[in-house]
Amino acid sequence: MYRIFTKSPKNLYITGENVSYSGIRLHQGWNRIGYLSPLNLPLGNALSDYTDVASAGDIIKSQNEFAVLSIDAQGNRTWKGTLSFLRTGEGYMLKRQAATDYTFFYPSYGSGTIYNSVNHAQAPLFCNTTGGSMNVIARVEGIEVEDGDQLVAFCGAETRGVAVPDEEGLYFLSVASGKEDVGFAIVREGEIIATTPHQMPYVDNDVQGTLDNPTVISFVSVDTLGEGWYDLQGRPVSRTLSNRQMPPGVYIHNGQRVLIK
Repeated sequence: MYRIFTKSPKNLYITGENVSYSGIRLHQGWNRIGYLSPLNLPLGNALSDYTDVASAGDIIKSQNEFAVLSIDAQGNRTWKGTLSFLRTGEGYMLKRQAATDYTFFYPSYGSGTIYNSVNHAQAPLFCNTTGGSMNVIARVEGIEVEDGDQLVAFCGAETRGVAVPDEEGLYFLSVASGKEDVGFAIVREGEIIATTPHQMPYVDNDVQGTLDNPTVISFVSVDTLGEGWYDLQGRPVSRTLSNRQMPPGVYIHNGQRVLIK
């Protein structure tokens, strides 16, 4: 795995031969792994050789999505989160809880497999273009969410992550790296409908919350805010300034989301 820093946009072309490999060796903590299969595969299939020995709380993440291993009372193992497929040619990070090393192999499929003709490269809700990420497993309180409502992370004036709840009401939010603390809002059809004083510092590769004990973010409706300008934490900024006089940032003005650049 390599990382390249470039000062301007450009296309990078890499050619070469398919390589044989002796397995992916994992140690405790974060591991950078490449996905070497020529097929996009469901996460459970791609990691079938590892899932049976993985620990509850192991995490695999891409640049934009992540999943956590859950083990129920009957011993059933399930990867829960937004990362559902591994895509050929992409890199991932896997966090192993166990102290011992382990080597696993990706499965091999013949040319007649059902995965050979299906493209599962669905675009994520948010594309992380930074060099790092932090992951948050969260539950929302204080507001009734509807289908399609999004939990959005902000750093200053920039959106840094977007998530929708799963069937259990959990949000698996990948937050792109930034220098400022991370703020949150609930967005419905492009408009902020709820705000919260809850903020957290950005820590690269940190994981906030677990499946059993998610981070709770309490929101209040923007309808409870009066007229004027408010920041994303619901704090009044000004009742008299105009758009041109406001410093750059994301604000709530008379119940509407306003981005000042």
